[in-house]
Amino acid sequence: MKNLLYIAILACLLAGCKKFDDPAAWTPYEQDPSWTMKTIAELKALYDDSGPTTITEDYTVKGTVISTDFSGSNYNNLWIQDATGGLCIKIGLADYYLPYDLGRIVYIKVRGLVLGLAGGQVELGCADAQYATGYIEPQSWIDRVILRGDMDPAPPHLNPAVISTSADLAANVGKFVKMSGVTWTGVSNPAGVVTWADPTATGYTEQNFKFTGSSSSNFVVRTSVYASFALGLVPIEICDMTGILNKYNSTYQVSLNSATDVVEQ
Repeated sequence: MKNLLYIAILACLLAGCKKFDDPAAWTPYEQDPSWTMKTIAELKALYDDSGPTTITEDYTVKGTVISTDFSGSNYNNLWIQDATGGLCIKIGLADYYLPYDLGRIVYIKVRGLVLGLAGGQVELGCADAQYATGYIEPQSWIDRVILRGDMDPAPPHLNPAVISTSADLAANVGKFVKMSGVTWTGVSNPAGVVTWADPTATGYTEQNFKFTGSSSSNFVVRTSVYASFALGLVPIEICDMTGILNKYNSTYQVSLNSATDVVEQ
C-alpha cells in the first residue's frame, strides 16, 4: 500500500513538471496578405519636416534585426534593415536580444507610433514631450507592435555592404556594413590608453577612424561606457570592422555589436 502511495505521488510530480516545463510551442508570425506593407524607405518618407509625425494608417513594416544589446551596446536601440535601408526603433526593453535576436525577421505594426528626427535621421518610437521620439513601452505594447517572425535565411549581418572609401558612406546610412582597411586616428582616454570608451565618462565615447589613403578622420566608432568591451583596447593597426552605420548631423558613426566585430588585417 505504501509503495502504491509513493508511485501515485511520483506520478503527480512528473505530470506537474511536464506541464510547467513544456509550454505551448511558440509560432513565428508570417506576413499576412491582409496587411498593408511599407518598406523602410516608404515609412521614413512619411515623416513631416514640421516635427514628430504620428502614423495614423494601419501599415506594417518588415525588416531583419541587425543590432544586439547582448554586450551592452545599442542599448534601447533596435535596428532593422530591408532592401531599401535601415531604421532605428526606440524600444524600452532591456536584453531585447532575447526576443529580437540578430538576424530575426520582425513585423512592425506602426499605427500609433511616431517618426522623429535625431541628428538628421528619421527614427521610430512613441510620442515624447522632451525628445523627438520616446521609447516604446511597456512590454504589452511592444508585444503588440513588434511581431517576431522566422530567422532570415540571408541576414544583412552575414553579407554586409563593404565600404572602403568615404564616397560610399552616404548611400549606406542605417545599414549593417563592413568598413574595410581603416585606421584609428584618436582620441585616447585621459590616462593615455586607447580604449573604446573613457572609463571616467558617462554615456558614450567616440573614437576616430579613417580609410586607407584618407588624410583625415572619416567616421567615429561610438561606444557606450556600459558595453562589455568598453575598456577593450582599440587596434592601432589597419583593421576591418562591421557594425551599424549611422549619421548624426555631419558625423558618420559606427555602432559595434561586439568586440569581435573588429579584426586587424
